[in-house]
Amino acid sequence: AGALRRYRHPRATLADVAATFPPAHFAELLRLLDDGVLNKRIVVMDLLPDLVTRQSDGAAAALMMFMSPAAIVRDRDLAILRDPDRLRGVVEATLDAHPAELAEYVGTPQKPTPPKKRQKLEKAWLGKALEQSGGRADPVVLADVLGAALREKITH
Repeated sequence: AGALRRYRHPRATLADVAATFPPAHFAELLRLLDDGVLNKRIVVMDLLPDLVTRQSDGAAAALMMFMSPAAIVRDRDLAILRDPDRLRGVVEATLDAHPAELAEYVGTPQKPTPPKKRQKLEKAWLGKALEQSGGRADPVVLADVLGAALREKITH
């Protein structure tokens, strides 16, 4: 309930969730978390608010009442992003938004960038790319994609 209050539903209670959330759906949600399809941020920020508002008026809410968490995740494309091609776009957009820092990272033959400065910039870009993905990117895959993009920038 505290997580619901912190985010989008200040008056929601666990009873509200239980009233619209069958035990089988709760078990499925736990499996999705356990299998790594979702992370806690996605559940709290994106999925639980939809599950709590199932009692809202309208055909979409009525339809959603019968949808499983996996179906909602699929329908709204909420799963953790692990596809390197999809994450490459996030990384490129992040780097393109910071051309001065990228130039500093790449450095010049006369003035190479110190390793500590590079690490600091890499961490900053990783954080910005995670933010840009809405917290849905797998940090390990995203770091690999970012590293590959930066190596490519250095060699060109």
